[in-house]
Amino acid sequence: MRSSAFAIRQAAAVVLGKLGNGASKKGDSKTMSSDETMNSNGLELSAGKAKHISFARSLSSATTSQDSDMSLDTLKSQHKLFFLALESLPHPFCLIDASDFSIKLANSAAGFDGKGKCYSTMPSVEKPCASMGEPCPVDLIKKTKAPVVVEHIHPDESGIPRCVEVHGYPVFDEKGEVAHIIEFLLDITQRRCVEDALRESEAKWRSVVENAPDTILTVDRCGKVLFANRDLPCSNGNVSINDLSLDDFIPAEHLQLVKQKVRGVFDTGEADRFEISSLKD
Repeated sequence: MRSSAFAIRQAAAVVLGKLGNGASKKGDSKTMSSDETMNSNGLELSAGKAKHISFARSLSSATTSQDSDMSLDTLKSQHKLFFLALESLPHPFCLIDASDFSIKLANSAAGFDGKGKCYSTMPSVEKPCASMGEPCPVDLIKKTKAPVVVEHIHPDESGIPRCVEVHGYPVFDEKGEVAHIIEFLLDITQRRCVEDALRESEAKWRSVVENAPDTILTVDRCGKVLFANRDLPCSNGNVSINDLSLDDFIPAEHLQLVKQKVRGVFDTGEADRFEISSLKD
């Protein structure tokens, strides 16, 4: 009877060995009692739980495989979405190696052909920006470790100068050093043309107004003076124009009329005309 019990325990040990290792190996099995445990591949297993081992291991394997497939699908989806987002940008966008100015990643708008440096994406530009007297965003970011915005003048395919606003952002490595630069370019030529035209127009307007023989004022709805082409008599040259209002230089007998006319212009948006006999001294 004791011999039979021993044989059963030994058989159970062999079965556990097969479940734990996939197949029994010579010398792997050992005799154990029902309350002893066996360490197989780092797992502590009891004889009473032998029937659950194979199922748990198969389930774990299946789950790992499913997680791997899901992770791969997620990565592919994110990769596709990332490049779709880059291609949706109408402006040149690229990732630059900070050590040698080479482009590692770029969208179609950058005109990148798969090789070359960051400056080579600009038409007719074959040398680094700094050598052409332009501020280099890569050099500036490596020095400051901070984002930068600079302006460049580069010719387009037709040789016409274009004003380009270059935005650069650092990408750090695990040591905190600038490893790459994110850079995108905005063509601001039209904006600069509008700004230049506006400045020119303002300069002409100011020249005409300041040389006019008559007093010209700009006031707000409340009668506060915003601009005057010359000192008003009441200021005596000691009071800032911006500290004056209509009350300071319009005689009392005309003040109500003037304020009414001013409010009317603001309300209707139409010009008006009136006359007064004098100003305060």
